[in-house]
Amino acid sequence: MFTAEPAAAAVLVVAPPGYGKTVLLADWAAQEQRDVAWLTLGEFDNDPSVFLTYIAAAIDRVEPIDPSFGGALKAQGTRILAEAVPRLASELHRWRRPGVLVLDDVHRLEDRTCLDALASLLDHLPPGFRVVMASRTTPDLPVGRLRANRALLEIGKDELAFDALEAEAL
Repeated sequence: MFTAEPAAAAVLVVAPPGYGKTVLLADWAAQEQRDVAWLTLGEFDNDPSVFLTYIAAAIDRVEPIDPSFGGALKAQGTRILAEAVPRLASELHRWRRPGVLVLDDVHRLEDRTCLDALASLLDHLPPGFRVVMASRTTPDLPVGRLRANRALLEIGKDELAFDALEAEAL
């Protein structure tokens, strides 16, 4: 599907409900040659400790993480950024080969520390690793900087919508 995709470390799929964001991500993950860790965010994941624990669990399903990682999650407030996020990035660097982390329903993240944790993780990805995010709205991440650095591939509602021929074929 995305055979000529650029080397962007982050992919952001933004569209209203019903545009097929999750279906696109699932299809992408099914065709992906790299290992894929998947996390669908829920209403209770908007807490830094919970959010990072679930990211760690998604990563652990692909490559086991160091059991001592749990200690980094005990940090409070913004200290979790200095302790847990670098450890998560380190775990991704230990993967045998580059992979993909899919985060569905990123619009649920509103907590500033959660968003900062995600932004920091994006800044410290191993070469060839990608984070693919689906959201109903553009998340409060450093999207402008990612665009300027050509580290972001954006897919919006216009790219997801069927044209007349596609709708007729369906």
